[in-house]
Amino acid sequence: MKDSSQLIIFDFDDTLVDTSERYWQARTGFIQALSEEGFDQEMILDEFEKVDASNIETMNHSPYRYGKSMLITYSRLLEWFNRDPSEKTLARIEAYGHSILERLPEPIPGAEGLLRWTSGRFALALLTRGDEDFQRRKLQHVGFFHYFDPVRVVLRKDAHTFKQIMDELEYSPEKTWIIGDSIKSDINPGIETGANCILYVYHHRYYSWQQEYGCPPIGPFYKVRSLTEIEAVLRTPSSFEMVSDFGHSALTVKDTV
Repeated sequence: MKDSSQLIIFDFDDTLVDTSERYWQARTGFIQALSEEGFDQEMILDEFEKVDASNIETMNHSPYRYGKSMLITYSRLLEWFNRDPSEKTLARIEAYGHSILERLPEPIPGAEGLLRWTSGRFALALLTRGDEDFQRRKLQHVGFFHYFDPVRVVLRKDAHTFKQIMDELEYSPEKTWIIGDSIKSDINPGIETGANCILYVYHHRYYSWQQEYGCPPIGPFYKVRSLTEIEAVLRTPSSFEMVSDFGHSALTVKDTV
């Protein structure tokens, strides 16, 4: 039976679908293409991350951003070493940029089960950053669209965007859960509103978003390392310890002895 007294606002990328895998594949191919021209791989990566961080400020999380960041990085390296562009490399860069749009991400293990369980007990909303059409296409691809009402695609997340959804659906922060993988974009805004927050510690074997780090939490939250742990927290939150830093530990059961 659905518990209409509680709301969950989910993040999407790297919380329910493995978006970073597609970006890692594109970046890996890009670095390999430039290294075949003789550029140092560490130099390529360092400059690319600087360029991409700058482009996030102007283009936010547009799926077209990554291809542009690749082209700018290549152009800078060519200028530094006084070299002409390779048509073959430019074509490869274009293909890697398009791959972000064409190779849609797959669900993270446990996502479907978590949504199936929560949808029978909570009201579910989705708040995700990015391009409206592209995010909705990804939702359709993985078959998750029907779980959420509403779906909101925004350029940036902050406490105001979360509070808007709570107000629209008439839920208080105390009756709202926010689940996401980012301290900066999910947990801190959620804590600011007064909601209950669960950080899913997304882990890719190689890839990490450098611009998401260095942002300390502003209050306590629950922390899990797999989506299957979230159900346990939602069932009996009083049984689990909250944390106030990112740290390295996972979900901890309270000592009730």
